[in-house]
Amino acid sequence: GTATVILNGVKTEVHLFCMRLCHSIAPFVVAYPTEREESFLEAHIKGFEYFGGVSRNLIYDNLRTAVKEGWGKTAREQERFAAFRAHYAYQATYCNPGEGHEKGLVENLVGYARRNFLVPIPHVASFEELNQLLKERCLKYIEHHQVRGRDLNVKAALELEQRALLPLPIKPYDASKCADARVDYYSTVRFETNCYSVPVKWSGKQVSVKASGLEVKIYYRGEEIASHPRCYQKNKTRYLLEHYLPLIEQRPRSVFHAKPVKEAKIPEQLYDFARLN
Repeated sequence: GTATVILNGVKTEVHLFCMRLCHSIAPFVVAYPTEREESFLEAHIKGFEYFGGVSRNLIYDNLRTAVKEGWGKTAREQERFAAFRAHYAYQATYCNPGEGHEKGLVENLVGYARRNFLVPIPHVASFEELNQLLKERCLKYIEHHQVRGRDLNVKAALELEQRALLPLPIKPYDASKCADARVDYYSTVRFETNCYSVPVKWSGKQVSVKASGLEVKIYYRGEEIASHPRCYQKNKTRYLLEHYLPLIEQRPRSVFHAKPVKEAKIPEQLYDFARLN
């Protein structure tokens, strides 16, 4: 589902991934900018780690990040999602079209999270801050909630349920989207529709890009050389000033014209250094 938050002072629609255990009804909610495959798989991993194990069977609707074609018992899975399921060794059940009651617990969680976890509308500086807030409110729910008509509260029921979960694999599945690229003349790497800076010493090198739902990391021969928040706008460039400092030291007056400097909040001392040189 979607919800509204104030992100860096801007009213923003975020996408909520909601997971719920059937016996304890313990909730897990995490937010992402989009519902792309890498976010979808990454959110599963965070949910499994949050609960301390993997349910033996998960119930889904027929979302395209999981299902290539068909529905219900005839659903054919996307290849990557099938590989993900195999890594965590669980079964999947797909609902019939328009039958939301077949996974009513998690359908209700979407609305509950909007009305309770995100009211009043939170003001956050990043998705990391938003997701920490959601995690705290999920944990508070587990700690204090009692379902009417049940003998056990959510916390006690979860402790029982966790004993039946499949263990986590030794190594988590790598949900990142990967690509190869060459660092251009401006010391940036193009990934999808946007560019991300790397230190100038890597200019002209062939590098690897790994993008998670919230972050883009760039590697040269296995060494991480740059990391940026992932940008989902189009035709944008994300600079880090420190990537260009060796050039600025050689050409101090470039601080008055260089694009990375203009887009960064730099200390006044750097301008003073440029004026002296």
